[in-house]
Amino acid sequence: MSQVDPTPKGRRLPVDSKFSTAKPAPLIGATQRLRKVCPVCGDISYSHAGIHPQCAMRLADAPHVERLKRLRKAALDATR
Repeated sequence: MSQVDPTPKGRRLPVDSKFSTAKPAPLIGATQRLRKVCPVCGDISYSHAGIHPQCAMRLADAPHVERLKRLRKAALDATR
């Protein structure tokens, strides 16, 4: 006599039946998709371009922010 597992409807199926709760092995190709990594933050990017929109903004604003820092530092040095 084989072991049995209760099913949601109250029926009982043998454990070795094709309807057991064991999950099938994953397909090799489906789990190993190559995903693009964002060059700014290093996380996997969901964007088609391979860079997050917020990281692209940070990258585009970097020269402007550096220029503002230099101007602010020069203004502080001039007042001393």
